[in-house]
Amino acid sequence: MRPVFSTCFLVAFPIACSDAIAAPFAVPHVDLVSIDARTTKTALKTTGAVAVRVPGLAQASATAFEGLADCLEGDGQEALLVDGTRRRTIAARGAGFDSVCFDDEASNVLRRAAFDAVQAVAVALDGGGTTPLRGDAADYDWRGVVDKGRHLEHVHAYYGPSKGEALEAHVDEGVLVAMVAGEGGSLHITLPGGASHELRWDVDSAVLILAGDSSRYLGNARPAPHSLSLALSDNEARPWYGLMVLPPDDALLDGERFDERRARRTSTITIGRSRSLTAVDPAATCQTQDGKDGIFCWLQCLEVDCAYGAVCLDDNDQVVPEDTHCEGHSFDNCSPVCVDRSGSLSNSSRSREGGFCRGSGQDMHMDGFRSAFEESTPPCINLYVADWTLSSVGKYVGGMFGAFFVGLLVECTSFVRKYVHRRRRDMSWARMGLVFLHFVQSVLGYLAMFAAMTYSIELFAAVCLGATTGYALLHLDDAPAASTDPCCQAQDDLDASKPIPTRVTADCCGDVEAS
Repeated sequence: MRPVFSTCFLVAFPIACSDAIAAPFAVPHVDLVSIDARTTKTALKTTGAVAVRVPGLAQASATAFEGLADCLEGDGQEALLVDGTRRRTIAARGAGFDSVCFDDEASNVLRRAAFDAVQAVAVALDGGGTTPLRGDAADYDWRGVVDKGRHLEHVHAYYGPSKGEALEAHVDEGVLVAMVAGEGGSLHITLPGGASHELRWDVDSAVLILAGDSSRYLGNARPAPHSLSLALSDNEARPWYGLMVLPPDDALLDGERFDERRARRTSTITIGRSRSLTAVDPAATCQTQDGKDGIFCWLQCLEVDCAYGAVCLDDNDQVVPEDTHCEGHSFDNCSPVCVDRSGSLSNSSRSREGGFCRGSGQDMHMDGFRSAFEESTPPCINLYVADWTLSSVGKYVGGMFGAFFVGLLVECTSFVRKYVHRRRRDMSWARMGLVFLHFVQSVLGYLAMFAAMTYSIELFAAVCLGATTGYALLHLDDAPAASTDPCCQAQDDLDASKPIPTRVTADCCGDVEAS
């Protein structure tokens, strides 16, 4: 048996490990000349990314990027990224680039392709589910934002050597971001489940469109957190072009004009680094099973009630990524914390999330037995099904009564089985009744086991107390059963009127010697 097990383990382990490595994410593609509105809307709403094929883009980007890195060595602003990569940047705000490095016909074709792609996506997104963006002067739909909002363009050249992740996961501030990239790097996106995947799209012929942070005020799009990893040697460089569409200046975001909001935020943001505590991180947003807003924290969707968003922090006030465990594998070590209007932790918002329990529910505690009434707030428990979340004192007490009666019914069913067995007299209905009662007791036994395996102290105690009460009421005069396991007792109940074999075998309990 051991060699067979070892062989199975050695075969299964590499397969399990390979599945743990996130596969690349293939971005849905649409054509600019006949854009598929349904595909576009679905892609932006679910993952926040879509690629638009534009005729002539391949030739234009190849020509525009040729010699760009060498030209930017003598132009633009330089920044040193976290992995040691140098980046030089030139920018344009609504007009042309004030640089000879990106000022030829091919560059203009590339810029027009990016704008056409953004405009086509905005048209596709307008429709059902869109929430107009309120402004001081007017309300804006997707097309209105693209037409009236600011357009920021950037051209980057990344210079090696590169050592890995050059830009950590972040969400761009705009509504939509269009980009055309050269070779030498990979973009990773954080999908709704929290896992990071490398993006794969037709780099030569398609403009990649990502939803930005401000898209959540319009609906029909999910802000797409993304990071950049580079693989450049000492003498290599990677060109990149991007167009970001910002909301109109008078657009109201959380009651604040966008131009005032942007001025406040950009005064504290360092080039090349993503913002950390400036409202809910869209990478971690989710909805609880009750449809309420929450964020991912310790792999759970936890409800938050914060005016300006929240982050998942550990005891040292360090942000915990939504796809990782907290230190100590316990909810005691991390929880959502509100931020104030400026995106900082304030004294009034430092208190942890309250409530009877945390999260949308799990089928068992992952760190041993827990009490729902302990000083710290444990995660909520789902009893049997996802809709039975014991998220309040009343529901939890009801769950305890339910667990108690399940344990009690196991013993009651056992009593009825014995009664029918004694009076069966080879009647066919009695035989069918015994078979049915065996099934009922098996179901109840496993339900009692599942309640105990939640690792909730109260539910475990309720099951045991129910079974003990049933035994005290109905079985004190009987010989003790061969097993106290409720899932096995349906097989172990013996009657004095039936000859007892010298040896009794129970499927789930092993061999039991008869006395």
